[in-house]
Amino acid sequence: YTNYDNFKADIARDQIMRNAQNGAYFDVLESELLEQERKINELLESYNKMKEDLIMETEKKIVYEKYSTLIRRSGIDNNNNYGSNNNSLAFIIGVAKAEEDIKMKRMIFRASRGTAIASFFDIEEDKNKEHKSKIEKKIFIIFYPSEGKEILRGKLLKICDIFNASRYQPENDDAVSTIEELRKSIDEKKNILKASRKEIKNYLYDISGTSFIPGKISLFKLYFKKMKMIYENLA
Repeated sequence: YTNYDNFKADIARDQIMRNAQNGAYFDVLESELLEQERKINELLESYNKMKEDLIMETEKKIVYEKYSTLIRRSGIDNNNNYGSNNNSLAFIIGVAKAEEDIKMKRMIFRASRGTAIASFFDIEEDKNKEHKSKIEKKIFIIFYPSEGKEILRGKLLKICDIFNASRYQPENDDAVSTIEELRKSIDEKKNILKASRKEIKNYLYDISGTSFIPGKISLFKLYFKKMKMIYENLA
């Protein structure tokens, strides 16, 4: 507002519309602002949760694609074993911070006394950076002897937890259908996020206004400022 008369007229109009004057008007505004804050927080919480789910599913799809490639190039079977029955290897696959790859490799090597080997792969750049994780990550795969090595597996899983690595262990080698399901889910979440952004943007415009059309927040802010000055002068 740049004109006091406009502000005064809008306040009077808003009070008539709400059928509230003086103290009652103040209480009505307080209740409305608290409700608006609650709704904004809910919208943002829902948006951020959906975004986190999208990042997780995107990571999972990338891991499954790498897993599918490894299946074609190796002898990994349905039980996540690699090699012959007498000398088979099991594996753990997931995503970890790129900056932690060397530390994670060293810890795995020491904990397994050289019987487990970790390899890291770069994640291809996603053209849609808007939904990417802000933290640079890499795909990792840890091979270890599968025969009688439950204690070793427990150690390796604990190391993954220490480095906050996400594990996406495929349950079978039917990765193609799983990847397709993930791709559909990712596209659906992207559309939902796009609609959510628009809803949040429109809601904020509605209550805060624009440079051309003052919103309710601007009106209420000046009203509270005016009431504060009155009370300070009366004190």
